[in-house]
Amino acid sequence: MIVSRKNIRGFFVSGIATVSWLAGMGIGTQSTLAAQFILEEVASGLTNPLYITHAPGERDQLFVVELNGKIKVIDRNTGIINPEPFLDLSSSTSSLRSMAFHPDFAKNGFFYVGLTTQEVEGSTTSQVIRYTASQDLNTAEPNSEEIVLSIPDASGLHPIGWIGFGPDDKLYIGHGDAVRRANGQNPNTLPGSILRLDVDSDDFQSDPNRNYAIPQDNPFVDSDEGADEVWAYGLRQPWRSSFDRETGDFYIGDVGESTREEINFQPASSSGGENYGWAVREGFIPTPNFTGGPKTPDMVDPIYDYEHGDGANEGRSVIGGYVYRGPITQLQGLYFFADFGNSRLWSLDTNNNFEFRDWTEDLKDPTTPSGVARVRSFGEDADGNLYLASRSSILRLRATPVPEPLTILGSATALGFGALLKREHSKKQKKD
Repeated sequence: MIVSRKNIRGFFVSGIATVSWLAGMGIGTQSTLAAQFILEEVASGLTNPLYITHAPGERDQLFVVELNGKIKVIDRNTGIINPEPFLDLSSSTSSLRSMAFHPDFAKNGFFYVGLTTQEVEGSTTSQVIRYTASQDLNTAEPNSEEIVLSIPDASGLHPIGWIGFGPDDKLYIGHGDAVRRANGQNPNTLPGSILRLDVDSDDFQSDPNRNYAIPQDNPFVDSDEGADEVWAYGLRQPWRSSFDRETGDFYIGDVGESTREEINFQPASSSGGENYGWAVREGFIPTPNFTGGPKTPDMVDPIYDYEHGDGANEGRSVIGGYVYRGPITQLQGLYFFADFGNSRLWSLDTNNNFEFRDWTEDLKDPTTPSGVARVRSFGEDADGNLYLASRSSILRLRATPVPEPLTILGSATALGFGALLKREHSKKQKKD
């Protein structure tokens, strides 16, 4: 079949006309499926949810720490909340901050909570307490409490925040500097640091407030330069931290004072001992006013910081998150984090030099008319799905397929050329 120049012009006109007609009818042409990312509500009716996690090997349950001292269990598939709390400390003077399951939880039933206890004199004590779950692993045994670590804090400022087990099965604990600007640069004190403990042994059997052992590869063991428990220091309020489940890299969201918020990083290959700069440094700058100064050779800059304010890339209280390792291919390696004070949601691309992206307008909270998620914490399930605690709900990040339209030129070419071939074939049949 010979196609003339006139016919070539015709199939372009025919194709464009066909696309125009389809558009006018509201019919979209499709080629492949792209992904759109949304937040969906998993559960609601919670009281100030502060932390989300899962038990090792448990695929369907989420454990949510509430500010009122309760830990709730949620079925991630149905959103149903167990009527009986997993742990209930609401009648005590304790305030829950975080929790972590022993790596061998399925066998020993051990889990740990980080909390603060209000003392009679007005001071607080930060504690890590171990509990044992019931035989069916659905609730905690009420009389199984054992203090692992206790840190008195006369000021009540910047107490314990996050606790979690690392890839090495050691328990890591983030503790704020307790006394304003006083402890960050003193690794001989436990506040202002990330601590690393071996909870499977006990080096202090005569001390009821120290039921743990010191890992012998901690950076200050047998040294006068820091406390044996300290893994890293120079932190103000490491509220939320996490390990990348694929690489073992460690991310620390450190809440700033009056100027900067920051995300700190420790590679999986680290042997510990990092000094993240507080209170000499706040983010990439000298801490304003009294204690600020130049960066010393032993200090490690954050991978990202941002200023205080109400702008799109500003805030007041960083919420550290997780590197996404769930089922959505397009999101692999993105470290999601948020700001609570300015209700912002962001990511850093660990595959691309920590490139920044703002997700605030793309990922809307479906539970509020404003659509703005106010994230208190993040969490993961056994499959790496990412969850957000926002207001009284738990939200999950997921992908939903959406049509990806062909270009006008591509549509016109395909449709017009098809019409041309049909017309030429009809002419040939008439001649024959």
